[in-house]
Amino acid sequence: MTRTIEQLNDIEEIKQLKARYCRLIDQKKWQELEADFTVDAAIEIAGAPGGADDIQTFTSARAFVEGLREKMGPLVSVHQVHAPEIELLDAESAQGLWTISDRLVFPDGGPLKVLQGWGIYHETYRKIEGRWRIASVRLERLLVEPVESAAPTDAKSVAVQLLECIGAQDLDGMQALFADEIQWFVPGSSELPWTGRRTRGSQVADFFAVMWPYYVPGKSSAEVAEIISDDKNAVILGTFSHTIERNGRAFTTPVALHLKVDGGKVTHLQLYEDTLLISQAFGSADAAPAVGPSDLPKSLRAG
Repeated sequence: MTRTIEQLNDIEEIKQLKARYCRLIDQKKWQELEADFTVDAAIEIAGAPGGADDIQTFTSARAFVEGLREKMGPLVSVHQVHAPEIELLDAESAQGLWTISDRLVFPDGGPLKVLQGWGIYHETYRKIEGRWRIASVRLERLLVEPVESAAPTDAKSVAVQLLECIGAQDLDGMQALFADEIQWFVPGSSELPWTGRRTRGSQVADFFAVMWPYYVPGKSSAEVAEIISDDKNAVILGTFSHTIERNGRAFTTPVALHLKVDGGKVTHLQLYEDTLLISQAFGSADAAPAVGPSDLPKSLRAG
């Protein structure tokens, strides 16, 4: 097929348009990107940041760019397109196919770490006031390879996550950090119903749900001085401060919290604190211990 110089120039401008599309997305230059589309552009993107089965559809350039800003803003992305097949339909319209490979890198903590995809862009273009713009895009995914995030499993990282969940009062988050079967021991008075022994990870949230109402909201704090750890153990050293709801008394106790971690899950928790000071603050210093000798973890039993 013989093409005129004008037609070759049009094809080259469309190639430049697509190259700019990829660069502007990766550089997150949203306003410049919107200007390269027709106002009523129709876009369908498969394998978007939500995962391989996520399909995003938009009916305007503005909606598409706002969707990209929300979805792609936190990510690092690299888009590359190859082997264009561009057909000029008339002087002001064209269509094209591009092979694509893209890589999306997600922030830490999400369900995905990396999404690598390959596919084909199906596009149409319109020439408006002498400038080619993208009129429609449909991304056909041929292959998507998601990589799940690998959460840190060492004892210190798990200890830090636990502290963050406690600070945020995130019951679901902290329960997810514990194994199904655990050794949990918090000594204290029988008048303090959250103290004692627990053996199931499902009981962890109940400990905090029962304890927190006994303290004035917003008047509790934890100061962490140090976390000492190896692969399987972490010891958190610091102080806990609370104000008691029923009598307004405030107290601060030194603490040592020993965690054992296996496969990223807490299997053992032992809290050491000034139980006499806490009992006196609650006015229950003469109450019976919450646990008996048989409740102690084996590591703490005499003989």
